[in-house]
Formats: sequence, structure tokens, C-alpha cells
Amino acid sequence: MEIKYKISVIIPFYNASRYLDDCIKSLLNQTYKNFEAIFINDGSTDNSNDIISKYKDDRIKLINIKKSGVSYARNRGLNCITGDYISFLDVDDQYKPNYLKLMVEAAYINRADVVLCDYTEVYGDKVIDVKLPWTNKLINKEEIMSELIPALIAKNGKNDKIPPIRALVWRTLIDVKFFSKIKIYFNEKVFMAEDLLFLTEIYANADKIYILSKSLYFYNRYQNTTMSSYKENFLEYQDFFHKELINILKKYNLFDNNLSRYANNRLIMYKSLIANIIRNTLFSRKQKICEISKVTEYYKKDIWVKKIKCTLQFKDSLFIILLKLQFNSLLYIMFSFKNNKESKKLLKK
Repeated sequence: MEIKYKISVIIPFYNASRYLDDCIKSLLNQTYKNFEAIFINDGSTDNSNDIISKYKDDRIKLINIKKSGVSYARNRGLNCITGDYISFLDVDDQYKPNYLKLMVEAAYINRADVVLCDYTEVYGDKVIDVKLPWTNKLINKEEIMSELIPALIAKNGKNDKIPPIRALVWRTLIDVKFFSKIKIYFNEKVFMAEDLLFLTEIYANADKIYILSKSLYFYNRYQNTTMSSYKENFLEYQDFFHKELINILKKYNLFDNNLSRYANNRLIMYKSLIANIIRNTLFSRKQKICEISKVTEYYKKDIWVKKIKCTLQFKDSLFIILLKLQFNSLLYIMFSFKNNKESKKLLKK
């Protein structure tokens, strides 16, 4: 089957000189050749542009912007596409050779608004294939709203029959005609979990989504990522993010039916908040415990996390007890131990 539709691949980056060659080679090695690769330089200060410029290929395009964040960069790319389908690629990852070919074929054959694929997670010497809970299936509107999106929000306890799905924009192909109708963009005030807000709206507007049961993407996990470094004003940011998520879920009448899932998502938030405090190398033990106390105070006023209506794992039940009782010193010890254990694992890789 010969398909001639053009795919626009959006790749935002910042100081990515160490990754660019592998990223670009994964694009040039695609068996499907009708694409444009839109690289958005988000204010880099290294020699990233020089690396891109050495590739003399008309399909590779470069846009330079002031440092504005990944959401703004992706939106800039979305406004510059000339293709029939939209795809995404993180600069520190790679497509497998058949990514574009198989994704566009799946979209065309099934007349799908969106296509999702499996991926391979690379973590040092460890390689894991991460699969979606459907096998080469076209899912309809009802399944999208009752299964796919709920799985994005959070796992609803240990007995949940719907396995959780990570919201990952880079394993997603979107039909441009569909995108042009709905005009959903990334929230530019969000710098973490922006994929969840974006994809929830994309999926909620889709009539047909095809699940392609092939691992077509290499997701590379590194030690120094946005998830492993300390972030200032993280509590304020999380508060803003969750207000945005609630608004989106309510907009598509998804909130009430998924209240327990959303509450579980907030429980994950509290773990992230405390883990972030522990990662602050400038804080003393006393300062970290003081910051944790602000988190447990915030928990006391949280009306949503108390809406969990499912059977939790023991460790989650224990975590809730510690939050309720404001055992801040014990939370510090637990999360410090966990952080040290994870750091040692990464150093061995």
C-alpha cells in the first residue's frame, strides 16, 4: 500500500547537543519518507543549531524562539505544520524505523482521528516494552470516554480492572483535519504533565482512536530530568495544574464519574510534593520537615483527596494516615530513604 500523506513531526528542544544526532538519525532512517521535522529551539545556549544545520535535508526545519517552555514550543510547532498528520518526538528519544509508516497506515486504513502505539522504555541496561491494554483495536467514543480517559487520570485502587495508561504525546499521531476542527493546544502555563491536559481534550473530542499494538518508540530515561530535579514553588504549581485538570474533566462531563480516580491522582500529587522537597540539596533536615508540614497542612484542607472510594495498596493507606496525623518527621525519613535508594540505582546504571 502506497500512502502519500505528509506527517509533520514536532520536536522541541533546549540545550540538546548530546541527543540531536541520534534523534535526527532516527528520523532520516524512517522507512516512510514523506515528513517534515520541525525542530523548535527553546532558547538554547549550546551548539544545538550547528548540529542541526549540518544535516542538508529540506525536510528538517529549524525555528528559534526565546526560552518559553515545552508547551509554548510545541504550540509554535503546531502553528507551523504543513502536513496531513501530526506527530511528536522528544529530542532525547528516538523513533524506531517503522514508526511513521505504521502509524500513518493505521490512521488511514481505520479512518482514525488519533493513533496510539506501544513503546520501549530504556533505563540504563534495562529495556522494557510498555503495552496498551488493547490489541490492534479501533476504540469508539463510548470506550474513549469510559475506559481510555479514565485510565489516564489514575488507577482506581488495587482492584481496578482498567490498567493505568500514561499520557504521552510522543506515541500519538493526530489527523490534521480533526485537529483543525477542535484547535486544542498545550496549556502554556504548565511545565509538567502537560501531556495529560492536552491528550484528555484531544481524546475527548475524538470519535475513533486506533490502538496499534507495536512498540515503535524508544523512550530513554535519564538521571537528570525534570522529574528528578528540585522545583521551586511546586505546591503552587500543583494547585494550578489540578484546577486546570478539574476544569477539563468537568468540561467533558468526566469529573463526577471519575471522582475516585481524580482523588487518587491527587494522592500521587502529595507523593510528588514531598519527594520534591527531599530533592532540595540546599535545605537542612529541619527545613525539609518544615516544608513537609506545609504539605500536610494543605492536605487537611483538601476536599478532593478524601473522595477516594476504592481499596488501596497498604503503602498508600499508610501514606494517608501519615498525612492525616501530620507525622512530618516520619514522612521525611521515608522519602529520604526512598530518594537515596533510587539515587543509588541510577548511579549503577
